[in-house]
Amino acid sequence: MARLKVVEGTAMMFGFYRRVARTRLLDVGLASAMAAYALRAVVGGYMVPVAVSSVAAFVATRSQASLRYAVILLLAGAAIYAGTEWLFRPFWDGIAEAIVEAKARVLSAARRGGLPVDLVGGLANDVDFIMWNFGSFYNTLAPNLLGYAVSVATIYSFSPALAAANLAFLLPSLAVIEAYMRRVEGVREEERRQYGAVIYYSNKALVDGADASPLLSALRRWRGAIGGNILLDRVYWSTGLAIMMAAPAATVLAAAQMGLATSSLVGAAYASLNAYSSLVNGLWGLALIGQNRPAIRRVEALASAAAAGPEEGVIRLGPAR
Repeated sequence: MARLKVVEGTAMMFGFYRRVARTRLLDVGLASAMAAYALRAVVGGYMVPVAVSSVAAFVATRSQASLRYAVILLLAGAAIYAGTEWLFRPFWDGIAEAIVEAKARVLSAARRGGLPVDLVGGLANDVDFIMWNFGSFYNTLAPNLLGYAVSVATIYSFSPALAAANLAFLLPSLAVIEAYMRRVEGVREEERRQYGAVIYYSNKALVDGADASPLLSALRRWRGAIGGNILLDRVYWSTGLAIMMAAPAATVLAAAQMGLATSSLVGAAYASLNAYSSLVNGLWGLALIGQNRPAIRRVEALASAAAAGPEEGVIRLGPAR
């Protein structure tokens, strides 16, 4: 049975992190960022929906206690958001340090066996591409999935039946991201290969004075490949946004049929919108992992080929198929 691309891509990304890019600072940064994500998930998934529900209760009953509770929750949420921003400094500093360490390790392996011509592309772009995507993956997936979980728990507090109904939209979202990852890998692999060719032929044309025709051809091929990636991105986002808007609409209809109080209906609808906006954005982190797989293979193949020794007359512009 074929493995899910979601599982394969995540395993490959963290494997690359352990083998090539791991640093103590980034380990600390990942932990501190996760703490910030958890606190912010509580704010967005619980405190804000409950505050909105309390405001609705105040409008209906003119209860000053409901209004005070809403204000306290919102002020506490603002303090948490502002304070946790500093927890991201070691995370992004760690990403920058990991880029330096990864490039040093690849260069060290290459020097032991000679320098393949695609070393410039691998060092100048692919390592950066992988690590910044890793940072965006973690910074997108973790907070949004935590936010999704807290939001569904909040909906459950208003109505267990509504929470169950919201979970029904999870499977279509997962199907969309799996389909995206199965298609984007080949497209991004071609884009990375052509980007490496552009760097190589740019050096030949601008430094060595060679004919620019190969460079122009590589640029046209790169444009075609990145256009395919842009198309797949639009398919993912249009489908995901449709699901994101359908879930709260279904929640409102179901809540109205169940005869929930106005404050509970408003709170559940807000939490549902937050849940599925978090889910669609969070799964985009997995989409970035799908785009990373070709670049990881290029960098690892580059280091392995260089360490094994150069082959005369071979120009490496990407991994062998």
